[in-house]
Amino acid sequence: MMRIFISKRKDYMDIFEEKRQLIEKFACQKEYTLESKMELKQLLLKDTNGGKLYKYRSFDKDGYSLKNLEEGTLHCSLVEAFNDPFDSKFGYSFEALYKEMSRDYEKEISEKMYIFEQAIYVLKRDKEIEDFNKEEQRKINKLLQNRKIIDFWEAFKKENADKDKISLEDNKNNIIQLIMIALLDGDSKQYNGVDEGLLKLILINMNEQSMDMLANEDFNMNEFAIANGITKDVDEISLISEVWKKLCPQFKNILEKVLEIFGDKCGEIDRYINELYLVGCLSSDFKNRLMWSHYADCHKGFCIEYDFSALEKIQNDQYLLPVLYDNKRPLFPWSIAFDQSESSIKEAQKKILLSLLTKDNVWSYEKEWRIFIRKQRSSELIMPPITCIYLGACIDNESKNAIINIANKRNIPVKQMQLDRVTYDLYAEDITNKYNTVIF
Repeated sequence: MMRIFISKRKDYMDIFEEKRQLIEKFACQKEYTLESKMELKQLLLKDTNGGKLYKYRSFDKDGYSLKNLEEGTLHCSLVEAFNDPFDSKFGYSFEALYKEMSRDYEKEISEKMYIFEQAIYVLKRDKEIEDFNKEEQRKINKLLQNRKIIDFWEAFKKENADKDKISLEDNKNNIIQLIMIALLDGDSKQYNGVDEGLLKLILINMNEQSMDMLANEDFNMNEFAIANGITKDVDEISLISEVWKKLCPQFKNILEKVLEIFGDKCGEIDRYINELYLVGCLSSDFKNRLMWSHYADCHKGFCIEYDFSALEKIQNDQYLLPVLYDNKRPLFPWSIAFDQSESSIKEAQKKILLSLLTKDNVWSYEKEWRIFIRKQRSSELIMPPITCIYLGACIDNESKNAIINIANKRNIPVKQMQLDRVTYDLYAEDITNKYNTVIF
């Protein structure tokens, strides 16, 4: 049993990665190429039954579902009309923003901390100043001339003569000063202009446990918040806000303004994505009981089978792509805000398309594929041939009659879903020849 489970999981991950790579590739193309169509077709055939995709429908009072069936069209809607509020929306992370902003600082911080470390070695007499090159000597000597460092070192020698580790509790203020010296000295390229008072305020208000966490490569904001007495059930952005209020209450108004601007920008991005495409949603499974319940009026509707096996005939202004299911939301590519290079723009394009094609794992039963069309086009998309119509197990005679009449005119086979009498499965009974006339 374990072997079977692992095999299935591996197969799932393999095709997940194949789908993701294909989506990223398509994101950088303005239209289909013959090569990309063939790649997509291979994936479609692997993920479906012979290239068949399905649309579950209910009977609406205005008759749109029957009209679409008669005309062989699919209604494509704005992403804001989807029933999942997370659907087609980026995740926005302060942590991701910070990492992008600090990317250029990492080298400088590393260099500064190296010089600071070497200065301590010189003070300890473990190294001589002559062991370094001229530029390093200049920087080390500059630190060694700082009274705060000398005072710290003298105090440390006196109070910790038999200890190998600096006590944060006993030397907190000195360590705060050392951090600011490392970041704010005159040689800094990136940190000149940083508000020293603000930095000091944050550092002073942090407890020893918090300072230890900041020094850890596996830093976790949730744990950091708990260490500072914050246990609210909120998301990362709200959590950071609460930490900020705790450590810097004087700047509450500024924080609220920043969050307002942040929210406005996120809203702009969501509106931009909503304006890009109209989307039609399909499934690779016509026997899914939940789909029949959710999208076909509790098994009283119907399901249309479209044959996409001739994918090479699809129009170049249409995009048919699979949906990915994951437990993490695609994060907004903050790199585009700091870098307008071609590579950064391409990366942003990939992330935008991934946001339109990634849903929470809880929706994985839908086995969804999506068709994208430019918003300037008609929302009613001409579809590939209909190869079968499936009626719900609980459909009424009037609705059944309407479907069969349309099917007879278009020479489309009709099957009706039946409830298995042993299991919870559905099966499709062919009724094409059973009802050649209307049902009374």
